[in-house]
Parts: sequence; C-alpha cells; structure tokens
Amino acid sequence: MDDRPEDTIGRQAIVATVKLLAKYPGVAYEQREGELAIKGSVDGFDIVVRDEGQVATIGCSYWHDDFTDPEEVAKFVVWLLSPRMRLKVTYRGKHSVKGVVESKCQDGSWTPESVFGLLIPIIGKKRTAYLGNSVVDPNEVPFDS
Repeated sequence: MDDRPEDTIGRQAIVATVKLLAKYPGVAYEQREGELAIKGSVDGFDIVVRDEGQVATIGCSYWHDDFTDPEEVAKFVVWLLSPRMRLKVTYRGKHSVKGVVESKCQDGSWTPESVFGLLIPIIGKKRTAYLGNSVVDPNEVPFDS
C-alpha cells in the first residue's frame, strides 16, 4: 500500500504529464502506482516519471533528474519525446558512466541541459552513443517554459 500523501508534487507532475500527452495521440504510455512509463522511439529511449513525494524524477536510459514544478516535468517529457532533445551516453567498456540531456539549437548545434554521471572511475574503452526520440513532431513542442 502506498502511504504517501495524496497531493504530492510527484503525483501532480504525473497528472500534468498525462494531461499534456493527451495532445499527442501517437505517444504510448502506461500509468502505474507512483510512476508513468512513456514509450520512446524504436531507436530512442523510454522515459519514466516517478512520484518521489515532494519531487518528481524523470529518468531515461542512464540519465535522471529531479524536478519540483509539475508543469515543467510535463513540458520536459514532451521535449524528450521530440527530435529537439537527445541523450548522449558515455560508456567505459560495457558500463554506462555518464548521461547528458542535450537540446538542439537553432543553428543545429547541441547544448547540454543536464548531466548525470558516476563519480567512481571505471576502466574500459570509451565510446559515446546518441539516442533520440521522434515520437512528437518538433513543431508541436511547447515553448513556454
């Protein structure tokens, strides 16, 4: 049984995200106890929004971050579902050691928005993978943040 308060920021973020995703009928998602799982592109990444009480955590592949504004969570999820954002994952050997969410600039370059990485060194050949979604048309992404 879930003993968290009924109206946490995390729950508000899930409700706001479901409401915004209703505008995008091509987006598949499943709402479960305390989280919302959103399907990404075949060659992209899935996204999870978790109710962590007074924060909502957005997670995808190796990266995750906490948010305190439910509306910001919803908009960020839509951005992650579009080609306007991508996930850059750095590996050492077979272990992912760093995830960076990047946003696409008007000139076509990419800017880091949020970074998550391990603080312990892992030995192995370094490689980088870029994962992106195209579930939401980039022209339909909300800009008012």
